[in-house]
Amino acid sequence: MRFLIQILIFLIPSNLVGQFGVDVISQTYLNSENGGKYLAPINETYSSLIHSGIFSRYSEKGFHIKLGLHVTRINITESMNFYRGVTDNFEEEIFHDVPTIVGPTNTIEISNDQGTQYTFPGGLGINYITLIAPELYIGTLFGTDFFGRYALLPLKGNLGNVEIYGGGIRHDFGRYFFPEYIKWYLAYSYHLMDIGGYIKSVNQYAMTQFGVKLNRIGIYGLFGYELNDMQLKYNFDDNSIQDINLELKDRYPYRYGGGLSLSFKYFDVFGEYIMNNPVNYVIGMSVGI
Repeated sequence: MRFLIQILIFLIPSNLVGQFGVDVISQTYLNSENGGKYLAPINETYSSLIHSGIFSRYSEKGFHIKLGLHVTRINITESMNFYRGVTDNFEEEIFHDVPTIVGPTNTIEISNDQGTQYTFPGGLGINYITLIAPELYIGTLFGTDFFGRYALLPLKGNLGNVEIYGGGIRHDFGRYFFPEYIKWYLAYSYHLMDIGGYIKSVNQYAMTQFGVKLNRIGIYGLFGYELNDMQLKYNFDDNSIQDINLELKDRYPYRYGGGLSLSFKYFDVFGEYIMNNPVNYVIGMSVGI
């Protein structure tokens, strides 16, 4: 079980791994209702990281190829630190607010009158998570832009590789209804992640942007909806691959916020702010022709 948790923790800062008491997490716990809620911030923060900063620059006339890089920071809010845990092995269940994987590090033990104990594991005590993501932009073709990403990173030991790839498409529907300086986009993106064959995640995101572009400056608001599916598997002692039946539900599938971009001939800079949970900030740039 230690390997599985270490792979999960790959999605958050590696220097915190040593603070985490992974031995207290059992297969039974992960397969319970508590397990899904405990690990839910992994799915929520990962999907928020990869969906932030998508198509932050405005379309330009003519054909362009640009290489971009952006930095996303997510602040871990109080609502992500805790979930409502339940002692599912008690005859009379007891509910208690307990840490998620990103919550406080202390474990919580609850006993009933019969002397039965239930232990809720602590988290990593994380305040924020940061991700640097590269991408390739191609556009504009008949009002349509494209982007793509790919990364292949080895894990330590014999745990395999981390492979992430994805892409997206955006079309300017405002060109049919509004003056040129008013922009209305509809966009879609798809990402797939595979970590050593243990974790597979499919992330889809639909988004609309509305704003204005005045000379080099662009301002926009956005609204989006995510569909995220994360599946975990682990080779337990009986040497059979078992599905850990976790419902890693995204409690925050909606995203809304805004952004600002500044465009020059060969490079762009931009910033974006997502207002709802998980709250995050994005800054980035792209260079090309």
